[in-house]
Amino acid sequence: MRQSIAIAFLLLCIGQLKKYQFLNFYILNFFSILFHYSSSIFLFLPFLIDLKKRGNLKLFRKLLYVVFLIFIVLVIFSKNNYFKYQLNLYFGYNPIPIASPLLIWTMIAIPSAIIILNYKFFKDFDTNKFWINYSIIGILMIFPIFINKVMALRLLLYFLPIKIYCLSKLPELLIYKISPKYVYLSIIFFSFLILTIWFNFANHSYCYLPYRNLLLR
Repeated sequence: MRQSIAIAFLLLCIGQLKKYQFLNFYILNFFSILFHYSSSIFLFLPFLIDLKKRGNLKLFRKLLYVVFLIFIVLVIFSKNNYFKYQLNLYFGYNPIPIASPLLIWTMIAIPSAIIILNYKFFKDFDTNKFWINYSIIGILMIFPIFINKVMALRLLLYFLPIKIYCLSKLPELLIYKISPKYVYLSIIFFSFLILTIWFNFANHSYCYLPYRNLLLR
């Protein structure tokens, strides 16, 4: 639940990035970190946006590189810090089956591939190239799965906004020359399929109240 709140803040952060409102972005990022420390990776989301048309922000990008290097040095050389502690936990505790992160990755990879392969349609909605870069990284997230499943699963959840963005644009873009009605039905079916899989196979579905209803007890 805490990470779901952090993901909600991520959506707000992305909205601020589109407006180049970096101060608002980091204020929202600060609140997301209060809910889940893993959302500290949002600190470097501005690396994904194109600043060619915003020359006044290039200095900010350089400062961000410096902050990134300082962060890495502190994590590596500091004896006792939270990030090292969490990394040790993740690498020492790896109980989940590989199917779980692969399922999340598939949910991300399909819309990411649609955006990348049909970017000429999405280009007008992606002026700072955030979504194309985010989608590329989303597909590359297949590799961390084979290094550490728990850590990969935590990070993959932060790429779910790609699915929301892509599927919300599909009906109006008419990429595959399919009637919007059928696109809507396909999206509903895809979403229903995901929820059905979750309901039947998620380890903790039994203890989450919204999964319970009058028809399926």
